[in-house]
Amino acid sequence: MTEPPLHIFGLYLSLVLAAAMGLLIGLEREQSAQAAQHASVRRFGGVRTFTLIALTGAITGLLAPKLGPWIVVVAL
Repeated sequence: MTEPPLHIFGLYLSLVLAAAMGLLIGLEREQSAQAAQHASVRRFGGVRTFTLIALTGAITGLLAPKLGPWIVVVAL
């Protein structure tokens, strides 16, 4: 069995790191929202939202060199 090329490993690593960072930010946001539950402030997003936003940003960043800067506009 052959090993996958190194650039494939880098792509997967980028996506996993983006998902992990989004997950951590989402967890922090949910924890701070629960701590300040008495406040009437509606907070944007949680674990799923920030993970998806981070993955969208990572995929956009990976596709931008191939597809040009318009992929960033489309992702927004």
